[in-house]
Amino acid sequence: MTPFTPTPAPLGARIGAGLVDAAVLLVLCTAAFLVPLLLQGVVLPMWGVLLAVLAGSVVPLAAFRRTLGFAIFRLELVGKDGHAVGAGDVLFRELLGRGYFPAAFLFTVLAGALATLFVPGLRFSAPTGLTAFFAFASMIALGFAIAGHFVALASKDGRSLADLLARSYVVPARPAVAITDEDEAAFARGEQRRRLWWALAFALFCLGGALGLPWLMTVRTESTAQLAQRLTVQKLATQFQQDPDNEALGRQYLVELRRAQDFKTAAEVEAKLVALEDKRARARLDRLRTAFADQPGDEGTFLALLGALEEQELIEEATTSYRHFLDRNGDDELRAGFGRWLWRHGKPDDGLVEVDAVAKAAPGLEGVRSLRGQLLAALGRAEDAQLDLSWALLEDPEDDEAAEALNRVNASLGPLAPARQKKLEADFKAWAKVHRP
Repeated sequence: MTPFTPTPAPLGARIGAGLVDAAVLLVLCTAAFLVPLLLQGVVLPMWGVLLAVLAGSVVPLAAFRRTLGFAIFRLELVGKDGHAVGAGDVLFRELLGRGYFPAAFLFTVLAGALATLFVPGLRFSAPTGLTAFFAFASMIALGFAIAGHFVALASKDGRSLADLLARSYVVPARPAVAITDEDEAAFARGEQRRRLWWALAFALFCLGGALGLPWLMTVRTESTAQLAQRLTVQKLATQFQQDPDNEALGRQYLVELRRAQDFKTAAEVEAKLVALEDKRARARLDRLRTAFADQPGDEGTFLALLGALEEQELIEEATTSYRHFLDRNGDDELRAGFGRWLWRHGKPDDGLVEVDAVAKAAPGLEGVRSLRGQLLAALGRAEDAQLDLSWALLEDPEDDEAAEALNRVNASLGPLAPARQKKLEADFKAWAKVHRP
């Protein structure tokens, strides 16, 4: 068998193949850098370059003796015996001999520094002393790698420093040796397929590692507090589902949902609580209606029913219930209070009717003229209101409500004329002798 004699590949073909391979590696490294950055993940340039070199150079050279660039320019990488170079030697050749590893480290430092300066919210942190040491070492190694490419110009066998370190040769591709034996040919084809599948699987593994590891490092894991909160929310959800009428439990569940920022579920629970409150309010109202029907003259039951009806804005029913209560407790002071209630609930005309009836039945009742004057002012009957309010202040000079209402009336009508004021005072004195002896 003729010994293998390495024949140096043409320099132009080597340069062309190197440019093609550099472009492939640049694309792979850029993807390994930009994809995690765009996904707001952890960027690992060193890891990306290592896997890109493995997938784009080491595996093809170790398995097939050629990369894409070598295949285009019909070159191959072999050892001294003409066989493929071992994977370890190829890895050493590519990472150190050709300077990819120190270049990746320097790029990492540069990218981290630029990110810290120009990108808000990003930080680059590394032990300062070690960073400086490895950066200096990487610059020296990269310088040697660059200079090593020029060694091929002076070397008789056309080998660069990288080839010298890896004990490899870049030679023109040799034609495949024809195998005449069918069994040997089948075996060779099987070996070729195995190498192809192994190379493809390893390349996909490298690609997944370059893109998947940064993503995996950005996946948030629960802290102890977050885990405890999630378990609390789940526990409360189960309990509230089993006991949906438990308002206190629902309130606690709602607080925990908002604390966990699950606002969609919180809105649903809040709607259920509102419905539960409404259901309970209606049930309480029904109980109060029954109790009032049994005891329409009981003041406590009536006041509770009145408040419940007001909460539900059932004013007409409240008015009817108020009248039923007065039918059994119809003293003048309570009727005057009913007139004020009607006024406050949007029925000033009905309120005035009630107050007029009280004023006729009990003209000496304290405060009735003040209330009547305020009702008249609310109905726009300013002149009549002015007389009643002035009378009320003669009756009780400290009646703040009457004084305030009278000031508003006087602002539009002006104060009573002196003669009319004197007559009003005289009438009040005569009235007081009868009703306030």
